[in-house]
Amino acid sequence: MSRQQFRNARMSLFVGNISRLVEQKDIEREFKVHGDCTVDFRVKNNDRYAFIQYKSEQEAEAAKNALHQRDLQGLRINVEWSKKSGRYDENREPRRDRPRDDRGQSRGNYDRFEREREKERKQRRRNSKSRSRSRSPKNRSSPQYRVSRSQSIDSENEPPRDKILRKKLKEMMRKTDNGEYKD
Repeated sequence: MSRQQFRNARMSLFVGNISRLVEQKDIEREFKVHGDCTVDFRVKNNDRYAFIQYKSEQEAEAAKNALHQRDLQGLRINVEWSKKSGRYDENREPRRDRPRDDRGQSRGNYDRFEREREKERKQRRRNSKSRSRSRSPKNRSSPQYRVSRSQSIDSENEPPRDKILRKKLKEMMRKTDNGEYKD
C-alpha cells in the first residue's frame, strides 16, 4: 500500500442502514457538503451501504459527526469509520456489562444459557448412580441369549423376563372381547 493509498484509507467512512428509497446521488449530495469525496454505493442481499473516501481527515471527521443518525428517507443512517481507516475501533466504546470472549467479542445470552445447561447435564451425570445401558438381547454376552431363532428355547434356560412375558401373552390371548376369559 502506497503512502497516498494509506492516507486515503485513513479518511474512509462506512455508511449503513440506508433506506431503499435513497439513491447514490442522495448520498453524494449529503456527504459532498463536508468536502470533496468519492462514494462507493453497494447493494448486497437487499442491504444497502456505502463507503465514502475524503481527501482530508478533517472533512471525513466533520461528515461523520454531522451525518451519523441523520434521517434519510425514513431511516437513520449509521456513519462510522471503515475498517480500512485504521480508526475502526473508535466507532464504539467497549461495553462492560457484557461478557467478552477471547477475541473481545460479546457473547450473547444464547451462549450463557448453553453453558448453564451443559453444567446441569454434567452435574446430573455425576450425581446419577447408574448409567443407562442398552437392554437389547444382542448386546448380552450370556449364552442363553445366543440361541438362534430356529432353535426352540427350553423353559429351564428361558430368562425370567421372557417367562413373565410369555405368561402375560397367554393370558391376553385367552381373554375375550367382553373381558371374560376363555377356558
